[in-house]
Amino acid sequence: MDVGLINPPYSQKDYVELEFVEKLLEFLIPRGLGIAVVPMSCAIGTKFRDVRERLFKKHTLKAVFSMPDDIFYPTGTNVCVMVWEAHQPHDSKQKTFFGYYKNDGFEKRKKLGRIDVNNTWEDIKEKWLNLYFNKEIIIGLSCMKEVTHKDEWLCEAYLETDYSQLTQENFEQTIKDYLAYLIKNGELNEIK
Repeated sequence: MDVGLINPPYSQKDYVELEFVEKLLEFLIPRGLGIAVVPMSCAIGTKFRDVRERLFKKHTLKAVFSMPDDIFYPTGTNVCVMVWEAHQPHDSKQKTFFGYYKNDGFEKRKKLGRIDVNNTWEDIKEKWLNLYFNKEIIIGLSCMKEVTHKDEWLCEAYLETDYSQLTQENFEQTIKDYLAYLIKNGELNEIK
């Protein structure tokens, strides 16, 4: 097989999600592409180190895309999409593409789920694909980073913050949210 796509079962007792990815990659031809939709926990450096190390010894992590938090609404699983090149050991001196693809334009609607109410998906999809295929770096959306099996494989760990969109209203709302949190939790006296 040249290309394989997998969305492994999550939270299994006997196997972690990355072991399903490992099995998929074994079935692919050399340089075949394996695409996996996995929980974000698979991309955090402190979990599944042995499987992550085995994957890097045999396969190359080409890209990881952080997906919208509610993509599987109403299920609350946060996921990322990993792109692997089979049977090519990962060279930690080669950069991996990371995309922060959280805003896909879809909105939740009662009894309909997530829908493209503003008809923005086609433009967003084209932008995301161009970023990946051209390995473009856009502050707040994408980055390239050299990683090992011990590192985090999420854009959030490396992404430069885009402060150009920050407004006075954002700042004020954050302060209000924080104060509301302190009041709700009876911690207002700690501000002094």
